[in-house]
Amino acid sequence: MSEKEIYSKDFLRDIASALERADFEGIGDERHEFSDSFEKRMESVAALVDRPRITGGRILRVLIAAIIIIALIIGTMSVTAQKSPQPGFYMNVYRTHSDISFLPTDPESGHLIADGIPSHIDEVYRPTYIPDGYDEESVTANDQLCNRVKYRKPSGSEIIFEQFTLHAKLSVDTEDAPLRVMYVDDLMIYYNYKNRLYHCYWIQGKYAFSLFSSCPLGETVRIIRSVERV
Repeated sequence: MSEKEIYSKDFLRDIASALERADFEGIGDERHEFSDSFEKRMESVAALVDRPRITGGRILRVLIAAIIIIALIIGTMSVTAQKSPQPGFYMNVYRTHSDISFLPTDPESGHLIADGIPSHIDEVYRPTYIPDGYDEESVTANDQLCNRVKYRKPSGSEIIFEQFTLHAKLSVDTEDAPLRVMYVDDLMIYYNYKNRLYHCYWIQGKYAFSLFSSCPLGETVRIIRSVERV
């Protein structure tokens, strides 16, 4: 393998690794603040442009592809900034986890907006469908931030449902399990699958919700569809 080919493979690997960690494909067009580790990876990719050995048409095509990727990222963020303020996911993406905020963002400054957002839970939601074999094991209610219900099978399988105010902030384990998007009716659900559990996050009305489910995806979706005010 020639030295040029080694550089080009390393270059592509850096780009792929950076994009995988940020999970652009899964996150879609939501606004992001990238972690230091991601910024350093992108800087290392950009620094390769200055290497005198990167020449030739093949390497040039790689550089053009990288520039296009970066341009698409910037363009996506610009489009996002033009949206009206609305509740949505604001994520800090790190190597081993992602921090999620649910508050809306100001389209000009990008700052989170807390004014007018309820700071406590005054309407309780629950899933009205739970698969057979699960019994309600515990309920943890804190109307200032979160309501939590755990369902459990004798075999040990669990379903955990949580309701949050939009002021809540979550830290999600996304190491080797980046968040992806699915749509359930008119709900946009962020989810990943890790340790044999589906981890799902969404906004419904003026609240945010999470569901940890050891059920198959079809049953998990059915649980999400059944969530309503009680």
